[in-house]
Amino acid sequence: MKQQDAVQKTLRKIERKEQRYLQKAAIGSGLAEKISIPEKAQEALTIAFAKGLALVLDKGDGLIRRGMNEDKIRKVFEAQNQNPHPKMNAKQIRAAGTQARQIRRKGAGAALAEGTVLGVLGIGLPDIPIFLGLMVRGIYQIALSYGVEIRTEDERVYLLLLLSCAATPEKERQMRLDRLAKQLINGEPISEKRQLVQQEAAESLAQGMLTAKFIQGLPIVGAVGGMYNLPLYRRLTGYAELAYQKRYLWKRTTKGPQRML
Repeated sequence: MKQQDAVQKTLRKIERKEQRYLQKAAIGSGLAEKISIPEKAQEALTIAFAKGLALVLDKGDGLIRRGMNEDKIRKVFEAQNQNPHPKMNAKQIRAAGTQARQIRRKGAGAALAEGTVLGVLGIGLPDIPIFLGLMVRGIYQIALSYGVEIRTEDERVYLLLLLSCAATPEKERQMRLDRLAKQLINGEPISEKRQLVQQEAAESLAQGMLTAKFIQGLPIVGAVGGMYNLPLYRRLTGYAELAYQKRYLWKRTTKGPQRML
């Protein structure tokens, strides 16, 4: 296999995986037919996610990064990225994703433990900032493992739109995310506004987790809703890994992302 063919083959594989995300139902939707959820509960959940996202991204950055070995992640990325040539072979591409996959596995256990413990206690809405903190921490590290620093406002807008795509996939959202990736790679001014994208992310997360989080707030059966923290974490971080890997490969190719948009 030619080196450039390996990159294009991986990009096509990423596109197929993205299509599968588009075809998946929202997490917890299978329970929706068995329980009636008041409209006020949906509004409350959306507000909780909106406040949680604002808290995590605006005030929780220090706590999220505490204990995170960013230097180690950077060094591993730099070691894998020593060859500046845009062409990569299949082995190099797989190696570039090793660190991100390890990060996802470690974070999944924490998400499961947090959701189950709080679910047993019948705590639903109060755990949202904690879960969002775990999830954003995981995505921060995945992005860093592909050479992206989520410190700028533009990168946080990208992260928020990514969450919307992962929680409730839509083709139009996917196209917006790809356009935003192109703008960031090329150093262009972004066209998305954080306030609007953050509200969209809150609504998407609420829609994707509505039934599960509502159940988590109920006594006795709360652990069932709490268990959905794990599939949601896997879904969000899995989608994030695809998105940042695609950006990385686009940046490494001579033609860049234009051919894909």
